[in-house]
Amino acid sequence: RKVWFSHANVVFTELCDAFKDRFTSGTEVAKRLMALPVFHSAQTEFVQHLAACMRPALLLPGQVLVQERKNPELFVLFDGYCHMLVRNVVVSTVSSHMVFGEFDIFDLDTESSLGGAITIKTVEFCQVGAISGKRVLELLEEYPAEWKRFEQLVCTRMEESICMKVSNLPCLEGMPAQLFPHICRILERRLFMRGHVVLQQGDQGESMLIVNSGKAELVFKGHVVGMLWAGKTFGQAQMLGLTRIYHATVSPKTTCHLLVLSGRALTGIATGNLERRWLGALRQRAKMTYDAECRVFRRHVRERRQHENCGMVNLHWAFAGDGDMGRGFKLGLVFSAWRAQLLDKSQRLVQLPTPTAPSLTQSPPATPRKPLVTLVERS
Repeated sequence: RKVWFSHANVVFTELCDAFKDRFTSGTEVAKRLMALPVFHSAQTEFVQHLAACMRPALLLPGQVLVQERKNPELFVLFDGYCHMLVRNVVVSTVSSHMVFGEFDIFDLDTESSLGGAITIKTVEFCQVGAISGKRVLELLEEYPAEWKRFEQLVCTRMEESICMKVSNLPCLEGMPAQLFPHICRILERRLFMRGHVVLQQGDQGESMLIVNSGKAELVFKGHVVGMLWAGKTFGQAQMLGLTRIYHATVSPKTTCHLLVLSGRALTGIATGNLERRWLGALRQRAKMTYDAECRVFRRHVRERRQHENCGMVNLHWAFAGDGDMGRGFKLGLVFSAWRAQLLDKSQRLVQLPTPTAPSLTQSPPATPRKPLVTLVERS
């Protein structure tokens, strides 16, 4: 046993020294990155910046990679073999010359799309290079042409969840079975970061958006009137040609993986009589959905303007806040708006002239009415 452990210690020390020597030269690391399929034909300056900020790590068999929520990292597996687990079930494998950790640096919600958080567990000795997620995002801003590369990487990893998401869509209820694989094939996969606008209110189009992962806000006339999350859709009427103008702005609140279904592509694959009858029923449901959404959006804007007129301008923002500040502000705004209304009403009651009784008998003097504000302040 002692001989075996001493031999293992010598081998492990040699592996660590050899791996460390490879990372001492930045040009050697850049060459190894350029040899990876994900960085094939990438810009040389972009790869050199990645190599300069990469730290080496040698992982033992059975080791679990734990990501820091505040500063996640992107991992490049130069040599070794890993398992990707969701709820302790192996869903994929990570072999040499592959990249993982992109879900964490883009803050993608894998609970709704993949059914749980992703865990990486090594199977053998792994030589890994780690890059800070913040630095990766900064480099993508400096080199926007490389964004498409990482978008394709995320969409490839999310491919397994697309079929399940499309099969559970309420808007595609009654779809013929033969159309299902064709619809999954013609879907366009897109990735949008927080702060980017997917489409603007008033834009013309013929596509429907399907949220596979993440959350997006619906903005109508400058007011947030709704929310889209995993499994929700927007733009059925535009896809089916009922209208060409989008009636709200879609803005991601978190990083969103969206599926775009074009109306022209859908019409091209629905050629049979059964598919055409299904499209007719889908068009009727889309018309009712579009009318209902327009009514709800107008009602939300009308209610928001009423809140602004009565002094409750920041009430929606306060109720959307989190933490002690948001909770403390909620009740304060409600009572401040209530107090302002009662103060205005009490002042109007005090200013009203007291009518004189036409009868000859003298009526007893009326007790002066107390302002309603005192009741609020006392409570």
